[in-house]
Amino acid sequence: MMIKLLLGALLGCGVGALLAHFGKCSSGSYPLRGLLFGAALGVILAFLFAPTKQTAFEFEEEQPAPAEGVVYIGTPEVFEDIILQASLPCLVDFYSDSCPPCRRLSPVIDALAEKYAGRAIISKVNVASARELTAAYQVYGIPDVLFFQDGEQVERLGGLRPQAAYERIIDQQIENMKKK
Repeated sequence: MMIKLLLGALLGCGVGALLAHFGKCSSGSYPLRGLLFGAALGVILAFLFAPTKQTAFEFEEEQPAPAEGVVYIGTPEVFEDIILQASLPCLVDFYSDSCPPCRRLSPVIDALAEKYAGRAIISKVNVASARELTAAYQVYGIPDVLFFQDGEQVERLGGLRPQAAYERIIDQQIENMKKK
């Protein structure tokens, strides 16, 4: 980037000085002024048109380490085997690595997995790699947390919520399971 800015400044200097020298008007012109304005314009153009190191399509974020007890689901078949066939209550967090609210929710999901180990299934679905599931469950905004019991979706919480909101629903699901 620095080289492109320097080249833009040098090119602008040259063009500005030449225009100032050969484009003199009757009132006179100063080549130094043309050189400075040309350099400034060259730097601005180089800055505006120079490509950045990362584009939106090349953006890759470091994947979080899988938390203990959180099940990562990537295909509809695995989703059916783990969530829809489960006898335990299930929480499914639809997320993206590039979503700041999703990243803030991640420690909450990890804490829920630890708290409800053996009593509920806590899982995550990356919307970028599991587009079929995202479309099938009409996930239009993230984070979107779906709750399943006996293979049926029973609740949905969109957006970032406090941990107590998720705990309330899981506790209710566990109570409903005990009543059966």
